[in-house]
Amino acid sequence: MKQRVGFAKSLAVALLYGLLFVAAPQIAISQAEQPQRPTSTPYTGDLSIFEKPGRDERLQIQRVMDLLGIRAGSSAQIWARGPDGFR
Repeated sequence: MKQRVGFAKSLAVALLYGLLFVAAPQIAISQAEQPQRPTSTPYTGDLSIFEKPGRDERLQIQRVMDLLGIRAGSSAQIWARGPDGFR
């Protein structure tokens, strides 16, 4: 019985290593073949031009927070946050 379990573990490890050596070159090839897409130049001007009276009401920030269930004292992580908190 122990011999059968040992063989099964060895076989599983061998298969995983085999998959690694087969998949790794394919992943590298697919990443290298991705085309370079043109991007725009990031805006570097004054962001205050976007701050107009009533903007937070138009964006319905409180409604979004309510829909997401974010309340006072809650924790939230914001990635790539812009001046309005939604970017």
